[in-house]
Amino acid sequence: MEKVNVTAVKPPHGSVACKACPFRDLSGTTYDADAMEALDEGNEPSCHRKVGHSSIFYEVFPKDDIACFGYREWMNETPGFSKPKQTLTTD
Repeated sequence: MEKVNVTAVKPPHGSVACKACPFRDLSGTTYDADAMEALDEGNEPSCHRKVGHSSIFYEVFPKDDIACFGYREWMNETPGFSKPKQTLTTD
């Protein structure tokens, strides 16, 4: 898969990350290993609440109506946002 370089932009006025956004520092929402890999490859996620956890990386560059604004805040180094935690799995 080709690495995509995403230039973060501030969300449109009035658009904010949801309270359960995985990019919020104290969020309990996590990414699984596949989602973390896609994120590490430079893909921009859609909002998990709008598209569902299994479809967050379906769109290469999600439009603002489904974009994850927490991701954009993290890319802009906004305090209170960080890389999501990974779901722990056991064998």
